[in-house]
Amino acid sequence: MPDRCDDKRLRAAYQAYLIRLWQDGADSLWRSSTESVQSGEIQHFASLTELFAFLEQQTDASGPGGGPGSGRSAVSDPTRTPTARQPEEKTT
Repeated sequence: MPDRCDDKRLRAAYQAYLIRLWQDGADSLWRSSTESVQSGEIQHFASLTELFAFLEQQTDASGPGGGPGSGRSAVSDPTRTPTARQPEEKTT
């Protein structure tokens, strides 16, 4: 039987969002929304700055330590190497 504590830690350490970006006109600011994959909650943002602040808040809220919640990413963390995603093969 899975350990409930490990399940809670996994949920706290992993967040997935569908991010949508759009402009209302050629010269307008970019608007965005996030939809939490886990809860379905949707947030709307009037600027990319608001979107980035939200994402930073979500990752900083979990706590310190170099893992999720530290605000560090594979890009800014010299101890981690980003993983390149391989393109999917098309089947015909």
